[in-house]
This record gives sequence, C-alpha cells and structure tokens, in this order.
Amino acid sequence: MRPGGALFAGTLIVVSATLIAARPSAPPWPAAHAGGHALAYDSRRGWTLLYGDRGPDAERLWAWDGRQWRSFDEPGPGLRRHIKLSYDATRDRVVLFGGLDESGRNFMSDTWEWDGQRWTQAATAGPPARASYSMIFDPSRQRVLLFGGLSSTTVYNDLWEWDGARWTNVSERGGPSPRGEAGMAFDPATRNIMVSGGTAYDRTTFANGQTGWSLNRNALPRDTWIWNGTSWRLAADGGVARAFTALVNDPVSGAPLRIGGESDSGYHGDTWRWTGSDWILVPGATIPSRHGVASALDTQRKRVVIFGGSAGTPQRSTGLADLWEWDGRRWQEIRPPPF
Repeated sequence: MRPGGALFAGTLIVVSATLIAARPSAPPWPAAHAGGHALAYDSRRGWTLLYGDRGPDAERLWAWDGRQWRSFDEPGPGLRRHIKLSYDATRDRVVLFGGLDESGRNFMSDTWEWDGQRWTQAATAGPPARASYSMIFDPSRQRVLLFGGLSSTTVYNDLWEWDGARWTNVSERGGPSPRGEAGMAFDPATRNIMVSGGTAYDRTTFANGQTGWSLNRNALPRDTWIWNGTSWRLAADGGVARAFTALVNDPVSGAPLRIGGESDSGYHGDTWRWTGSDWILVPGATIPSRHGVASALDTQRKRVVIFGGSAGTPQRSTGLADLWEWDGRRWQEIRPPPF
C-alpha cells in the first residue's frame, strides 16, 4: 500500500462539521453509514454489496439479497472511507480503489477485488492516491472506469481504466473540471458513461494551523458529461447543483436518476431523471433528505437500492442506517426485522 499524507480535522470535506453517530443496529443489520461508504450490485449472486465508512462494522462487507443482510469477516482492505465499489461483470469481481484509511489522514492508492468469497489485493500501482472519486463498470468496453477525486494536495479530473491487470490513464483534455463525489452512471441511450455534478473545494487554513480542503457550496458543478471511450462531450451545462448525490439507472426505463445530495441550501431527498439533454424532477419521488447516500441497481429484482448517508445539517449531521428501494414508480423503506 502506498499512503499519502493529509491534514484534515473532522470529516473529509466539511472540516468544521460535527458527526453524531447513530446507535448501531443489532445484527443482522448494518450500523449507520454516514456517507463514506459504497454499494455495488453483484449480478451473479444477486447481492447488493455494502462496504466502507467508519463505525463499529465498517470493515465488514455486507450483502443484501432483497430479503435479508448477511456479512463477511474475511480480512481485506480494512477500514476505508470515501470509496466506491464497482462490479466487473465480465470478470466477476467487485473492485475497490484507495480511499482514506482509518486515521482519516492517509490517502491510499491500492486496488482490491472481492470474488464472492475473499478479498485480494490486485494492484499497488495506478492512479495517484485519492478518495471521493467516482467509479463504474463500462459494459460496452468491459472496463472499470475511475474519475476524479482528491488527495491532500490535488483535486483531480483524470480518467483511468482498470482491465483486471493494470490501470491505464485515458484522460482527454476538455472534459469535466476537477471535482470529487461526482455522479457516474451508464447511459443506455448512448451506451456511454455519464459524469454529472460533484463538489468544488477551497484550500483552507484552519484554526489549528493545518491546511486542507473545505467544500464550496456556492460553486458546485451543474454540468453533465458523456464519455464515449475516447473523448468527452458536454451534454448539459445547467441543472441542479448537487454534491454527494447518488447516480443510478432506473430499473424500468433505464434512464439515469440522481437521488438526494447536498446543495448550498442544505440536504435533499428528491429524485431527478435524465431526459437525454436535461435533468427533470420526478414528482413525489422523495426519501428523507440526506447526503452521501450510496446506491446500486438490482437488475434481477428490478429495484434501485440505497442505504445510509447523513441527515440533519452540514454543521451537525447524523449517520443513517435506513434501506430504501425504488421500483420505477415509488420509494419504499425496507425496515429491519424485530431483534
């Protein structure tokens, strides 16, 4: 592993925020995950996998099959924050890259894979160490794509491909600006990859004399970009400005959806649909407001699955352990069974 130093106080982005940890849920239900976690759908086994963040069970891999959670204690990457997971359907592997370690001060640059039974460290070389990146499997080109993110010194807008053996930098000029936590989804209309929204940061010196990144809510990106495998195209230059939002495909129409997130006015729980040229609000499709929600599309059951995030305000937020599903018409909360 190749760590990189970072100077942060509090959370990764909003340095002055106070995070109130919700009481852990009893097994077999995951504890609260406040936004540094990720979901990915394993289509071979029919599992929505959950990993990352901090808390009593953040080093444990969880799997939701539509009826119950199960967990795995196999040793692997250890506690990681502000990471993403991506299921490589061609190779039957879930891919994880880098993120912040348990201390919250070291950015990592290692690559791990889960094969359904165990974790394996697949690479130590590749993109520079970072967290808050975006990652997705591109079914048209059978590669995992990683975009953007940030380290202690740099906010990135580079694009990398993982083929299961090595990372390749495929960045092209003229694409999205440097950002973290951008939404990333497959656009079935063009069979290309979409990047939308994300974060903007300011370099800040804090009261303790340390420097780091703070979120600039007044400069959040509003643009949406399409990557066709060789170049970027600006698909929309307006729309909602959101950070820490979920981007996932609708189980019925296939259209990309944006769910929740944070803007300059606070946290949101609304749902927006991509029309091919713009984002439109889906009437009545709301969940309790939050940022940092993780999402995945269960293609077998035709459900969008989301879990956790942070509720409250950017200055005082609470980690969540709730599970919601979208069937293309409405959101339904899946409540834990009595323990």
